[in-house]
Amino acid sequence: MKRRRVFVDATFVRALLDDDVEKFNEARTVFASLLDEYERGETVLYSHAGMVAAVGGDRTDDLFRVCEVEPVRRQLRRRAWRLVNRISGLDENQAIALLMLRREAIGEIATLDPLYAEMGVPTVC
Repeated sequence: MKRRRVFVDATFVRALLDDDVEKFNEARTVFASLLDEYERGETVLYSHAGMVAAVGGDRTDDLFRVCEVEPVRRQLRRRAWRLVNRISGLDENQAIALLMLRREAIGEIATLDPLYAEMGVPTVC
């Protein structure tokens, strides 16, 4: 069985932690669905260490615990900066996410950041 692959972005996790965010309820509903799929072995969740650090806080570890968290190694960072220099408005964490999406064949991203949809990446929130 081919499992669904979803990248978890920092903006999505921040929305889960802050009930003042406009899409708080939508993010919680999406995350609950992703967790159900994860527990049934249907979905693999990914992120990278830069996203974890960007969110910070004590509750972050619990939320990212279900994710395959990629360390940000020097080579990946160099490749990300090449993208940052080519694409206006892109930051390092976004570039690393885009590189991971391609390399790991991740088909969707859980995010509140409109950049990914603008680039044609399917989003789940």
